[in-house]
Amino acid sequence: MKRTLLVLVLATALQLSAQATDELYTVVSKYSTEFGPSIRIGTVDPTDGIVTNVGEETSPNIFSITGGSLNQSTNRFNLVSINFMMSFDIFTGDIIDELPINSFFGGTTYFDNVRYNNSNNKLYGLARTFTENNQFIGMYLAELNSDNGNLTQLSQTSIGQGYQLAGTAIDPREMVYYYSTGTKFMGIDLYNGAVYSNPDIVFSNPNEFNFTNFTYNCADETVYGLVVENTQVQNPDVSFPSSIYYTRFGKINPTTGEVTNISEVPLPTYAYSVNAGSTIDPTTGTYYFSNGESLFGISLETGLVTSTTTINSEEGSVINMMTNYNNCLGAVATRPDSTLALPQTNLEANITLYPNPVANMLRISSSLAIDTLEVIDIHGKTVKSSHDNTNELDVQDLQAGVYFLKLISGNVVENRKFVKM
Repeated sequence: MKRTLLVLVLATALQLSAQATDELYTVVSKYSTEFGPSIRIGTVDPTDGIVTNVGEETSPNIFSITGGSLNQSTNRFNLVSINFMMSFDIFTGDIIDELPINSFFGGTTYFDNVRYNNSNNKLYGLARTFTENNQFIGMYLAELNSDNGNLTQLSQTSIGQGYQLAGTAIDPREMVYYYSTGTKFMGIDLYNGAVYSNPDIVFSNPNEFNFTNFTYNCADETVYGLVVENTQVQNPDVSFPSSIYYTRFGKINPTTGEVTNISEVPLPTYAYSVNAGSTIDPTTGTYYFSNGESLFGISLETGLVTSTTTINSEEGSVINMMTNYNNCLGAVATRPDSTLALPQTNLEANITLYPNPVANMLRISSSLAIDTLEVIDIHGKTVKSSHDNTNELDVQDLQAGVYFLKLISGNVVENRKFVKM
């Protein structure tokens, strides 16, 4: 399914510019009968629902409603259409790149359900391939290079025929990409594109039939989403046959497919926007979703509604594909690549940065001697260095944001991501 416009929302508690900690970024989309479609970066405040544009630059391009994700290491939001990708600077609103997507397949390729993986700074999604006469070939997990637009096939064989517009999640530590077919909760190995898990989705209530609008929370390593129930009771407010639907907040076990309700009572709306998606603020423990008119905040712990704000934007503009800036920031893969026949004795396997995020003193645990430490910002500039063979580094003078620690030990050079609070 394609939509003319899309919007992204993301939280900005650790961004480099000074913004309110509860403010969310969004790609604001609007359609005008005079000028047609336009998209731009903006912000939305979940406390009052006000949407504000960032910068002046807009684009008339058309995007897939599932084709976008935020890269916190570059502070760009990458938007993917049928055959090209573009990126916005989330601070200035400038359009940085517009690249054609170079598919691994000679026929038609639809690349959707795009998600950024924090632990290796790569974009992943589902590539559906078709012949010139629109005959389906297969669906594969693929990786998109945001520097040159090259699309690389990871799955050796087709992993399915399609996906449900229910959300996309990546566990950056386990290196697993999740999507739903509606009946199965699919986990795909990010290392090789093979099926990692595919349990049937199991509900606790026989009238529940859909787990949707899901997203992953790095803070507690849980996939949260909305659970939809068909009560089988006729809706008295309409004259035609239509049942009453309930929506609750819940979570899913990706290994077993078991869905657990967190909300004891139904949410105040059964509707949700597929375009808007969902996002989690790990700092406050809040899940956000929209029904198109209002933005709802749900407590991860109780399932209760903690906030409801009417979306207040320029007439005709909407928000889609919400993403939080803080969630999974600084994540590191903990499951090794099983396809590598190498012992885990290299420097990569023996480096730990803590605390991460860090406020003052960053400590480095390494089994090898450290010759040099360099701190590099997201623009590639070295902002701090040490040649004292030390295992700690004072970073309290750095601005809040994402950095990379370059560690040199003899002829070995490794980079590790960390977050300065």
